[in-house]
Amino acid sequence: MGNRNAESDWSRLVLGDWVHRLEKMALKRFGSQTLADEAVNHVLDKLSADNWSVLSGYKEKARPTTYLNVVASHILEEFSRKKFGRPRPPLWLQRNGHLWVSLWRQLCLERRAVEEVFLSWINPERSREYIASIVQTIKARMPWCGVKEEEIPASYLESDSGQAYSLEEAVPVEHAEGEADLEELLLIIWMFVSGKSPSTTLTPQQLESAQRVVDSLKETLDFSAEEMLALKLVYIDRVKQLRVAELLGVKPYKLNKQLKALVARLRAALEELGFEKPFQL
Repeated sequence: MGNRNAESDWSRLVLGDWVHRLEKMALKRFGSQTLADEAVNHVLDKLSADNWSVLSGYKEKARPTTYLNVVASHILEEFSRKKFGRPRPPLWLQRNGHLWVSLWRQLCLERRAVEEVFLSWINPERSREYIASIVQTIKARMPWCGVKEEEIPASYLESDSGQAYSLEEAVPVEHAEGEADLEELLLIIWMFVSGKSPSTTLTPQQLESAQRVVDSLKETLDFSAEEMLALKLVYIDRVKQLRVAELLGVKPYKLNKQLKALVARLRAALEELGFEKPFQL
């Protein structure tokens, strides 16, 4: 899509066939038609603001519709966070995997009807009884969950005020087996990248063991101060990479390449030390 008449080009594309794709994305994301319609309007407002300026970064390296899908996904997530707050699931929930966290978010934060949630997740591999048992456990441990008159406790939400993510968000857990080992691994990554120890349920002996691993990582990897700062800003403080690149005086694509290399080295070093649990930064 060339620069000439770019505004009218985006307008024709977005408000033409692509808007139906957006409607499907929103309905799949939120389940409720009313909420999906609200989300679609939010995305269209964001896209068209200031003469479609949010799309000015398009460099014709992908199809315009592909670029739109990516931008729209980010705006839908922004809408969700403004509507429901940034989710901060407790660690016990994350240990049970992605399905548990997704059910928790839909039931407790988005407050969808239980039957609607059932229909979204039941398939040949997941029986109604299985989903119902998870829902029952979540509601038993969180009595406020799904009760419209009850306020969502602040401890389960994080505002978009620029505060750092929690440890669990900085290092999402998809598959957790061996809870003590997993928690120790999360702690080690946090301590290595942030340079401090968070509050934790680990014993003093486990903390001491984690510190020894962190010291070993520092000696083995020998990351520079600038590399450690880049890791902390992006993965702990959750500053956008474009902003971090600007702060460090490097090109965004170079920063992205550097971060991938640093994470790969960290993962390899942890595996050499015997930590084979999957993690994602």
